[in-house]
Amino acid sequence: MLYLFWWQSFIHVFVNIGKAITQKSSQTFPPGLWHYIGSNIFLLFIYVIFIIVLFGFVLNFKNKDLILINFEVLFFNNWSFNLNLIIIFVSSLFTIKYKPEVINSSMGGFSRKNIILHVSIIMGVFIQFLILIKFDTVFTDDNLWGSILVITPFLLLRAIFDKAV
Repeated sequence: MLYLFWWQSFIHVFVNIGKAITQKSSQTFPPGLWHYIGSNIFLLFIYVIFIIVLFGFVLNFKNKDLILINFEVLFFNNWSFNLNLIIIFVSSLFTIKYKPEVINSSMGGFSRKNIILHVSIIMGVFIQFLILIKFDTVFTDDNLWGSILVITPFLLLRAIFDKAV
């Protein structure tokens, strides 16, 4: 789920960049675009490292099946993940409106999506290390309740932020 949301943020950034560059009303390179690109790509790079290392491998190191699923997703060998990426890309092309105020924002890297990722990663790590490890007899490798608990902050934040906007 976090991989998919990360890719959604990544796709939205690049669709917005593409629309900013190809905007017909502007003959010059949009001001603030380099800052927008740099801040978003830098944060998304940091997020993907945390997501892959922490949620993909560290939190699942005892469960080989989940590690294999993570590798399938990372190497685009999971057809449902790939289909969702295609749907996100196509819908982004048609639904994202060019917003110069977003491009010119000095806080382009701290968009709603990036904040959700940041807080979700931190809360997920806290849940893992403060709850799941402490109650390892309840959250075993055979059940996936621990994974559901770790992803819950992301789902709640996403629902709250989507409802608010």
